[in-house]
Amino acid sequence: MTKILTIHSPGQQASMSFVPEKGGLATSLIFKSAQGRPRELLYLPENFNIDTYQDISLAWPFCFPFCARISRDGQYGQYLYEGQRYELPIHGFANQESWQVLVHQGNRLTLCLEDNERTRKAYPFAFKVTLDYQIEDGQLVCEQTYHNPGRAPFPYAAGFHPYFQIADKDQTLIQFEAEYRLQYNPTLTDIVGRLPAILSPARLSQPEVNESLHRLGANKRVTLKYPDGFSLWMEVNSSQNPDLFGYLQLYHIPEKPFFCIEPWTSFPNALNTVAGMHWLMPGESHQSTLVLSTYFE
Repeated sequence: MTKILTIHSPGQQASMSFVPEKGGLATSLIFKSAQGRPRELLYLPENFNIDTYQDISLAWPFCFPFCARISRDGQYGQYLYEGQRYELPIHGFANQESWQVLVHQGNRLTLCLEDNERTRKAYPFAFKVTLDYQIEDGQLVCEQTYHNPGRAPFPYAAGFHPYFQIADKDQTLIQFEAEYRLQYNPTLTDIVGRLPAILSPARLSQPEVNESLHRLGANKRVTLKYPDGFSLWMEVNSSQNPDLFGYLQLYHIPEKPFFCIEPWTSFPNALNTVAGMHWLMPGESHQSTLVLSTYFE
């Protein structure tokens, strides 16, 4: 039976649950509402079964070693490295691998993913990714470390992909600051141009919001404002490289009660274009911090 691990805030006002062996998937994130009742922030379909789960289109997956889709010479899911073709699924393989639990105590859970025989067939590099989650009564923090233990440099991208539970998209607002919007090709496998940024705040139901990818500036904060006065904001920053998480993808399926806010370090097909990927030299590490906070208006 699949094991679910839960962490609780010191004041028992918040909790988060994870399934390390299923891609480190977070299946629940609960904070107290204004009325003091538990409020689940993450979306799970009614027929969700963790033992048979295979898809990433729910809850809170993590993306690595790249984000979104790739395509090479019209071949979906392929990229070229040193003359050899490799295949990777959308958003990489981190959401399909079993993560090691380094710490599980009180309000803290630390997960680790390292290269193995399976990953090296699709991504021929040695790597180590550590996600250190800590939850407080009104806040979640995830400290990330991306490390190169190998002898060769490697390119990577990473991203968070939370599916926030949204009952009324017409009355829920999103607010953020962007320099511009990137224009997808018809298959969403590459970037072909730039568009003006969406005016913010915007209703989640506005057609131009869905499947939009934005280039962020210095301010990485994204805010969701629910119609009942509950709000949350999320941002990912790095003191080493303030531009590490420089992209924001927005996505939903109109008829389903969720909305995704996805901070990314890169854009689609960067493994083929090379531009946009981050590189780790042998022995080098990159660190960044995700913060999610809740409040009431």
